[in-house]
Amino acid sequence: MAFILMNPFFTIMLANNSPSSRPNIKTRAGISTNWSGYAAVSSISSPANGFVNSVTGNWVIPTLTLNSSQNTYDATWVGIDGFSDGTVEQIGTEQDCVNGIQENYAWVEFYPRPSRIITGLTVNNGDAFTASVAYEGGSLFALSITDLTTRQSYSRAYSAVAQRQSAEWVVEAPSLSAEVLPLANFGTVNFSSAQFTDNTGTTYAIDGQGPGTYDAIALDDPNGGSAKPSGLLDSAYPNGPSSFSVAYAAPVNIHDVALTSVTPSKTLVGQGYSLDTIVIAADLGSYPETFNVTLYANTAPITSLNATLSAGNSTNITLSWNTTGVVYSNYTISAYALPVSDETNTTNNNCTDGLVTVSIPGDLNGDFKVSLSDLAIFAHAYGSKPNSANWNPNADMDDSGTVGLSDLVILAKHYGQHT
Repeated sequence: MAFILMNPFFTIMLANNSPSSRPNIKTRAGISTNWSGYAAVSSISSPANGFVNSVTGNWVIPTLTLNSSQNTYDATWVGIDGFSDGTVEQIGTEQDCVNGIQENYAWVEFYPRPSRIITGLTVNNGDAFTASVAYEGGSLFALSITDLTTRQSYSRAYSAVAQRQSAEWVVEAPSLSAEVLPLANFGTVNFSSAQFTDNTGTTYAIDGQGPGTYDAIALDDPNGGSAKPSGLLDSAYPNGPSSFSVAYAAPVNIHDVALTSVTPSKTLVGQGYSLDTIVIAADLGSYPETFNVTLYANTAPITSLNATLSAGNSTNITLSWNTTGVVYSNYTISAYALPVSDETNTTNNNCTDGLVTVSIPGDLNGDFKVSLSDLAIFAHAYGSKPNSANWNPNADMDDSGTVGLSDLVILAKHYGQHT
């Protein structure tokens, strides 16, 4: 059946919803379970709102290597925001192998709304396409896609709330009901004329020569396929446009366990109290695995647990550090996954976080003494809980989940102490 999308600016008819290009980006640095390509952003660690005004790119519809025994899927698109803030304003094409036959169509999506197929636009193997997403002001975005071979085109304005933090050029294994679908063997897709416009209206290539930086993303589909982007080639330094290719790699049966993040609950803990650290462990290989994960403070092992995972899945592991008798100092917290049998890629088995300070209980600024400045920090956080605006986990010294009277007693007991 058909769907009607309505907003204050227009009414259009769109076909039934397609598999979604939901932002299921990184599982570890540079690797995604469903994206391969490039993203441009002001800062990878702290992207700025309003950085991107538009994104454009060209590609050619690939001819898939068809699989009669399994349906496979491949989406190619340009968009804004998916890399950075959990929404996507995007437009592109999809090339699917369904019952051994290639099916192509164009689509548009404003995730988390479902994707919609664009009717009236025929998508043929070998056709060259150009697409763009442009911010028009307020909550309005203009999206367009043109078949440069047949001259058919589609353009519409949409209303959406978005941060405009990043621009993306992506080949994707789409998702359905939050599950990543098997990636189709698309061979190689070449992106050309890839540019973005920043909030000053200046157009740049995606190689970081303008404002901000870029990130290259490789894809490891949990169903087995993978894809990797090439390096960037700029045709007109420094404003581009850029071009690059994304190449498909057939599934390979491997053993590969990884740690994707290490997150201590605090940056400062009083000596004698415990510090919880959440470690995300992943099975990036083709087989179920049971493996040991060990937490370290500097080079000293703290504690360890075993993780059991099926292929393509990840889990959170909480590891606790009892700091009784631990020397006052700054410690680098890291975790290590013991390689499993026949594992060849061990570069992702180690993951390191920042510094954690072990100090006198009640020291809240890390200067190794308990003084008036710590009392001021405590007073600001008093009464807070984890979802409070003034929450400070360091001030919850007894880990009760609330900064309260019992924490004040701890601070008072050690007030005036110093190393």
